[in-house]
Amino acid sequence: TSDIAIRSNEDFTSLSYSGNLATRGLDLGTLLDDTDNFGQIAFDMKVVGSGTDLESLDLTMDGIVQRLDFKNYNYRNLELAGTLVKKRFNGNLLLDDPNLFVDFNGLLDFSGSIPYLNFTAQIDDANLSALNFYQRDTLYQSVLSTIISVEGHVESLNKIEGEMAAFSTTYREILPEDGFIQNQYHTETISLRSYL
Repeated sequence: TSDIAIRSNEDFTSLSYSGNLATRGLDLGTLLDDTDNFGQIAFDMKVVGSGTDLESLDLTMDGIVQRLDFKNYNYRNLELAGTLVKKRFNGNLLLDDPNLFVDFNGLLDFSGSIPYLNFTAQIDDANLSALNFYQRDTLYQSVLSTIISVEGHVESLNKIEGEMAAFSTTYREILPEDGFIQNQYHTETISLRSYL
């Protein structure tokens, strides 16, 4: 559903819009042509902006994503506030899911040939097993908590130019039935610097 005011010039080369946009089950995987990783999305978002494509997009958004299917896991309770301008997102994301808490603040810039990232994120109790990211074995769930800070150009985990740091990082292997911790590893600081 939508309640959006749209303004355009005569040939529709310039658009501006403002209002509310909501969906209860948009097939994001089909829209992005990536059904292996993405499924449905449901959100309720207030938007104000202009542009007709990612190159000209200037969008301010504030709202809630009730559901986002990614890697066969249904993420819930995501609050999003920020701007998306010419392939640059600058803002906050708060995710309070039963298997993951994330408080993200920063910039994700995909406007250049190599993405530039400058953000800090607090990650608490990320159940990597339930989220379908990592499963050491079938008995235990892998749970990670950390505060991560990234500043630099990141093409992939193998090609980074800049600085990354993780603080107060704890990795636990937990028996789901009773919460018994089989293994726990903790480090105060992990710091990586790479300049190519």
